[in-house]
Amino acid sequence: MKTEQNEVLELEEVWLRTLMLEYNSKKMSKEKFEKELRRIHFEETGEDINANITIIRPDELEELRDRQSGYDGTAIFFSNEKENIQQLYIVSQGSQDLVDWLYNLFGIYGGQDGSQYRDTGKFLDESLNEIKNRGLIKSPLEIMTIALAHSLAENNNLNVRLVDGKFDKLYGVNGAQPDFYQLAEIDKDFLSELRRKFKLKHNDNNAIYSLPPEEVKAFAEKYYQHRGENSFQLISLEILFMVPAVKGTSLKV
Repeated sequence: MKTEQNEVLELEEVWLRTLMLEYNSKKMSKEKFEKELRRIHFEETGEDINANITIIRPDELEELRDRQSGYDGTAIFFSNEKENIQQLYIVSQGSQDLVDWLYNLFGIYGGQDGSQYRDTGKFLDESLNEIKNRGLIKSPLEIMTIALAHSLAENNNLNVRLVDGKFDKLYGVNGAQPDFYQLAEIDKDFLSELRRKFKLKHNDNNAIYSLPPEEVKAFAEKYYQHRGENSFQLISLEILFMVPAVKGTSLKV
């Protein structure tokens, strides 16, 4: 059972700088990453991080080593048994290359691909297993799990929360919002309720595209409302918002 904890990374300035650090993380060793993270925290708060830090990357994990989705990120585990700190941050990486932009187009807005969403959830699960296997915890259930992301990556994190109920808290910056076309692709329970509500044929996978977008959006927002709690988003104008703003299929959660 999880006990109440004060979050290690709790300032917006620390979130933003940690996201930027993650974008550059592949150029540095884990030791350098930890040193930079501690420096950022001290500069913004005037305090050291009072916890041990364990860094895990997707390429280290057998289940993710051969992934083709384009997903990337860094898992940061903070632990201090005396201070009751056991927190795992999944810092997912936003759009970086053509693979990511194709996923934005065909996955998020076209509803044809959910591979990065699946790899995000897999990265969380496998990071928890890795921490347990290293003997750092007794049970993954004891850990507070927190998602931190920007852009495309926030969409991945939010989908893991909405569909699978994972992550205790989510923080995002300029995030690509969940899209009901994609949610119908990755969440079979939602698709089933959608078919029942709008009397769609089970053998017609394209029927959702003929429905009034505002009606489906309202239905989806109500369906997922309870799972959007404990998410905090810093929002400013970004090109990714242009597509759903026109199409009208992105959700407010």
